[in-house]
Amino acid sequence: MRHIHENFLRTHGFVPLKSCDKFPEIGITYHHSNEHMNQLYWVYEMDHFIINIHDFYIKKDTFFRFPKNICSGSHTSISMIKTASMEMFHPYQNITNNTVLVSYERDKDLVCLLHGGTPFFSVGIEYKDKYLDEIFSKEMNISIDVTLNAIKALNGTANFTPLEVIADEILSYREISPASKFFYELKARELLSFALERYYKSTCKNANQDDEESLATVAKYIDDHYMANLELDTLAKIATMSKSKLKDIFKKKYGMTITEYTQRRRISMAEHLMLSTDLTIGNVAMSVGYRSHSRFSKLFKRYKGFYPIEFKKMMKNKSKSEIY
Repeated sequence: MRHIHENFLRTHGFVPLKSCDKFPEIGITYHHSNEHMNQLYWVYEMDHFIINIHDFYIKKDTFFRFPKNICSGSHTSISMIKTASMEMFHPYQNITNNTVLVSYERDKDLVCLLHGGTPFFSVGIEYKDKYLDEIFSKEMNISIDVTLNAIKALNGTANFTPLEVIADEILSYREISPASKFFYELKARELLSFALERYYKSTCKNANQDDEESLATVAKYIDDHYMANLELDTLAKIATMSKSKLKDIFKKKYGMTITEYTQRRRISMAEHLMLSTDLTIGNVAMSVGYRSHSRFSKLFKRYKGFYPIEFKKMMKNKSKSEIY
């Protein structure tokens, strides 16, 4: 099945793989390797959406240019950059791990600098013009301008948990059936809903600014101390609110409990350590706060779709593969 990026990919040396165990069979996986980088790109296109996964290893500093008119059938995309070390230009933007990158119609080519010796891994959803303008906005009785503003407001957001959850669910999904289409459509709709909810909350005059700031402080504290044994009492004191209120409004804001938020932060960092270091799985588990190897393995499987040993084996095989 052809898709709207195919000509661009083939022009730049990408070749479709007949099979690839790393990504769902329902899509198409392309590969390309040169002196600058090894690249895998998975794509699944539907009538209104395109789901994509970038899995690159950058060998040395590389400038890359994305033409402004890379395709005519896609309006805007939202990507969770799970692992990266790069800069984008015009305008300048530093891209690091767990950052949201939004790309929409532009009048210039997109130029970026990818830093050598680093992996680049992202999961993205692209929305076609017709869906955003003629279907979603009208169905939800929301103007297209509001929808686009909500999407653009995500750009550069660090640790946007709803998108991280959706990205992990896409990565772990392996079903091949007529229902698969509905799964991906649901994820695309969920992401727009989260974007709009965040946008409306940020513009609501009646929002409790003190609570918002307290939640942001707690989330940042967890991000910085994820490896520690975080007690609810301590977090409630940081937030200057009761434990019950903190649990309630934290879940409403981030779409998950404090425990799950902490687990996801730990597993995300564990993934980064396994990609970028030679630490053993046991040492990785200890580094992110787990003394129990079995507990760490179960949580890694839950959020990433693979057990740590399977993930390590895939990374080892990938580094030895001539086509990647």
